[in-house]
Amino acid sequence: MIICCPRLMTLLNGGLKNWQREGNLLSSGKSQVAPSEFHASLDKSMVKSYEDIIDNLDSHCFQLVDARSAGRFRGIEPEPRDGTEPGHIPGSLNIPFTDFLTESGLEKTPEQICSLFQAKKDETGAYLIDRDPAYFGPILNFLRHGKLVLDKDMAEEGVLEEAEFYNIGPLIRIIKDRLEEKDYTVTQVPPKHVYRVLQCQEEELTQMVSTMSDGWQFEQLVNIGSSYNYGNEDQTEFLCVVSKELYSSPNGLSSEPSHKAKGEIPFYASIIDIALRPCV
Repeated sequence: MIICCPRLMTLLNGGLKNWQREGNLLSSGKSQVAPSEFHASLDKSMVKSYEDIIDNLDSHCFQLVDARSAGRFRGIEPEPRDGTEPGHIPGSLNIPFTDFLTESGLEKTPEQICSLFQAKKDETGAYLIDRDPAYFGPILNFLRHGKLVLDKDMAEEGVLEEAEFYNIGPLIRIIKDRLEEKDYTVTQVPPKHVYRVLQCQEEELTQMVSTMSDGWQFEQLVNIGSSYNYGNEDQTEFLCVVSKELYSSPNGLSSEPSHKAKGEIPFYASIIDIALRPCV
């Protein structure tokens, strides 16, 4: 009905339960409906087909939003329908529909909804970005100027991962074109390693390790000693260390994060990239 006649649709805020809770009147008799003609018109602009979704995996023409719960999006909660695979469509953004409702089921005010999309700031007024700051720099510059400028030691693969996280289609295509132009060959020089530290909860470990990107390998699991209560269970937080081998390219430049990513990185980020030599 919504995609056929959206202007004729009206939603009851809070549903029937809230209507009754407010003491409003209900009728118990049989409704008298007079026959009439109704002509529906399908608004195709509000519908994406299966083929559209598949094509968007490469084209990144639009942002797909998944309104299910975070647990279903991450594949750690069971699906209510039999035969439905857990997880989500690659590149989709999870914004649970419950974020737009109050505890009593009412729609939040426009001011409350706008506050959901405001970036978090620290005590100095700086915005907190939950990504690697070294790789976020080229992303921000591209959004400002439309050009991709990288330090000579920065791995394009790392910037590509950030671009895919934010679903920036034009930047994704530029980086992929650059990578295709390069004819990387594996030399006799021992590979260097990039280590990534992922902060996760106890219930997420299996899902996270089983869905790691190609080339990343599990190295170490560290209990950071903090825990919290979720429902009736205590959840422990861990640091999961994974690594990936990076080889030198023919021009002598190694594909590894720049010096900006080395050393100390603010620990407000839940995902931290650290370029290290192989552990002994």
